[in-house]
Amino acid sequence: MKKIFTAVVLICLIASLVGCGGKVTFNTEDWGEMEIRVAGYRLFNDDPLNYEFAAGADKFSEEYGTKVTFMVGGNDGMGDDLVAGIIAGDPWEIQYCFGISVFPMTFAEELYTPITEYVDFANNDMIDEVTVEGSKWLGEYYGVSSLPMQEVWYLAYNETWMKELGIKTPYEYYEEGKWDMEAYKEINEKALSLGASSSSTYTRPHMSGKYLASWDDESGKVTVTYDSPENIEWLSFWADLLSDARYSITGSGRVSGRNVIMRDDVMPNLIKDELSQETTDTIRYIHFPNENGELGVYLTDSHFLFPTGVKEEKLPCAFMLACYMTDMKSQMVTENVYKPNMTEADFEIWEKNLENAYYLPRYFFPESDMYQVRRQFREDVAAGKAVATHIAENTESLKAKADEFNEKYAQ
Repeated sequence: MKKIFTAVVLICLIASLVGCGGKVTFNTEDWGEMEIRVAGYRLFNDDPLNYEFAAGADKFSEEYGTKVTFMVGGNDGMGDDLVAGIIAGDPWEIQYCFGISVFPMTFAEELYTPITEYVDFANNDMIDEVTVEGSKWLGEYYGVSSLPMQEVWYLAYNETWMKELGIKTPYEYYEEGKWDMEAYKEINEKALSLGASSSSTYTRPHMSGKYLASWDDESGKVTVTYDSPENIEWLSFWADLLSDARYSITGSGRVSGRNVIMRDDVMPNLIKDELSQETTDTIRYIHFPNENGELGVYLTDSHFLFPTGVKEEKLPCAFMLACYMTDMKSQMVTENVYKPNMTEADFEIWEKNLENAYYLPRYFFPESDMYQVRRQFREDVAAGKAVATHIAENTESLKAKADEFNEKYAQ
């Protein structure tokens, strides 16, 4: 992809902005005459996974009179059609981006305009500092998002089935302050010995991406940490689960159907999937365990961004529309999915986890390369290679990619 330079005039963020004692305010008089186009990988007004975005847009339109049009476009945020629109000087106003692979490449390629001037955590309760920090690049904010609609990694387990088998549950470990990676192994080992397997979407970023790299937000420089002690421990954990006959995490199906006793996935999809099957069993939810039983969940990026070249007068309106959409998603998912379908104790843990949420390091190369990192790890484990050998054989190539990125983009 060619980097977009001065062919596109950068947007002046201040034109429609009035600051009053540090509070961000907007001139909304013309918003009723505007049309804001929102592009994503699906039509959000006809999508069972994201209809809450459309509900937020409806509320925004009712308050300001703005016409909101949903469209399919932009792929994951770096699509050729988006680039063409930017170069032509008429991009759609909002792009929904998902997947950590798109950050920070989209910013380094100058595809999006910063919205730092509009970010006001003290006076805008529709944005959350943790998630907005996830779209920060070289000291500027670029995206709008909210926590519960994020890809938050979580676990579902069948408490009824576990108790019938005499297996200590994740919540029991949690109450003892021992819900950690070793506890996860213990449950898998015990369950398998009693004929029950688990399911893990181990190809997701939580396997090979957690300790891939560290980031200097101000300079943009990436440092590969794939050979760190933390990563050796982390990948060793997954290598054991994938190769040791005492464990089985490659099952399939739902815990509500007793196909597997425990499984992980992103929220809220995890709960929605389990609700698709009727059961009288008690299904519980808890965060994927951290090393020492500490609270906290990690997020992958899903943001509304604003393409470079959006008309100056439309940017404040687009920004607030994105706030409304993410806020409505957060409210509806919390009230309609989490609260009614979690035990009171599980919902309390969920809220505590969000208070300790964090982002995985962002990738510094295309998603296809990230898939290769994951694939290589699985192939090496299957071949019986030691984790240390795998890391030694792959770290230098990762460092070379980081050097290439830093030379091109870092300050």
